Amino acid sequence: MVRSTFVLNLSRAVKEVGSRVQLKIKARSSGHTLNPFVDSKHVVVHAGRGGDGCIAFDRFFCNPHGGPSGGDGGNGGHIIFEADPAIHDLSHIGSILKAPDGCKGSGSNCHGANAKHLVVAVR
Repeated sequence: MVRSTFVLNLSRAVKEVGSRVQLKIKARSSGHTLNPFVDSKHVVVHAGRGGDGCIAFDRFFCNPHGGPSGGDGGNGGHIIFEADPAIHDLSHIGSILKAPDGCKGSGSNCHGANAKHLVVAVR
């Protein structure tokens, strides 16, 4: 059985000021940045859904049982990773990427609009 203990000597790290206890914190170096370099990232990717189609039928005064006239739904958006030499790291990419959905179709054979693609610049 492995047992480990951790002992902290507070006499050197703590300075007492009045009734408050204040820790001595080492100043950050001049080259410290708040955004660290990110060279790998776990990303959940969701492509856009296609739009819903429309169920509609033509009706004319001379032919009350006309054929179907519903339009198809638009295609969902794709997610495209594009190489860009100006990008230095992956810190600008979120953890979840979702492309927009396609628009729904309508009557008179009107098809729904396709969604825009989501383009993510990477190096």
